[in-house]
Amino acid sequence: MRQSLGISVPRQSLGTSKGGYRIYWMRRQSLGISVPRQSLGTSKGGYRTYWMRRQSLGISVPRQSLGTSKGGYRIYWMRRQSLGISVPRQSLGTSKGGYRTYWMRRQSLGISVPRQSLGTSKGGYRIYWMRRQSLGISVPRQSLGTSKGGYRTYWMRRQSLGISVPRQSLGTSKGGYRIYWMRRQSLGISVPRQSLGTSKGGYRTYWMRRQSLGISVPRQSLGTSNL
Repeated sequence: MRQSLGISVPRQSLGTSKGGYRIYWMRRQSLGISVPRQSLGTSKGGYRTYWMRRQSLGISVPRQSLGTSKGGYRIYWMRRQSLGISVPRQSLGTSKGGYRTYWMRRQSLGISVPRQSLGTSKGGYRIYWMRRQSLGISVPRQSLGTSKGGYRTYWMRRQSLGISVPRQSLGTSKGGYRIYWMRRQSLGISVPRQSLGTSKGGYRTYWMRRQSLGISVPRQSLGTSNL
């Protein structure tokens, strides 16, 4: 084949009664990995050839470690511009042994968080993916006033900044924090709710408009009875 390379393998090693050789052709921009058939749990001898995909990398993982009765290996292919993270299945709270592979998305980063910290009975880890041009903030679930432990992840929007405000200061019975997001090209001013004449404690956030400035004026000076 054009731009291909032929590999000659003895026929006897392929478990055939005929002697001689068989030619395996490497595909364009691909690499062939030869694995013994016996290690694949098959009665036939010889080798099986796995082809690496374009711009991809093949990872060979023992089948026994995957909790399967068949011996040999399984090939995991890394996706284009992606990275595979192998996590032990036992740590995922599954009865099957071996590993599970998580693939990182393009231009993304995976954060591994213990499942126990998420308040689940299953052990192991959960993968959180950071969005493009975003940053994830992990907040303890207990601080959010929930019975479940662990963490909740808040994602910062593009060109935005998240401000964490204690929930108690917002006059809510639930503890923890609430996230306020600053708008694009805007600045948020936090004003105590008590000063606004409301029964609820905490703060209210006023957002400055684009290329504008907000001035805070006391209500008393506006002739209102509410403080």
